[in-house]
Amino acid sequence: DQRDCGNQNVDYLEYGFNPAINNPIGLYRNVIDGVFFFFFFPQSYAERCQDMHTMFSSIQSSSGELIIADRNSHLTDDKLKFPAEFQDSVIPAIQHKLLQKVHKLFRYNANFNSIKDSMTMCAMRVYELQAQGALILSNYALSVSNQFPNIKIITQKEILSPIFKNSEEIQFEELRARVNTL
Repeated sequence: DQRDCGNQNVDYLEYGFNPAINNPIGLYRNVIDGVFFFFFFPQSYAERCQDMHTMFSSIQSSSGELIIADRNSHLTDDKLKFPAEFQDSVIPAIQHKLLQKVHKLFRYNANFNSIKDSMTMCAMRVYELQAQGALILSNYALSVSNQFPNIKIITQKEILSPIFKNSEEIQFEELRARVNTL
């Protein structure tokens, strides 16, 4: 910060993204009416796991399709697996280059932040997915709440049925929200 550097010309730098990979090309076709998430279940972060449970349970109880690509699917340690109630939604890991295309297939993508009280810090996925024009469901983070009003923040179990359109066609309101992400 400015005190550490002894210079007033110091500020934070937000994440960037690679426009060759993170772009909306192909996004405006039909979509899978559900939520996609790629990561693993980080049991060492109890609060983040609770946030995942809250969001995933909300999706399932709202008849939404949930697909979780488990980054640790190749590992056998049960401590690294998603809880049993989400196992029907888990698929094996996807290579990064293909992953960026898969994100564009879904109506929503899930994001989880570990740092919640920072004015500037959030998951890099927030920037990458918005660069793709994707709609995002996220756990609470101060930075996301303050900077990105188009991201739906899930803080408690809720009925999410209204976000699922029961259609694979993109509707005008959804298109407008996708265009206004960044």
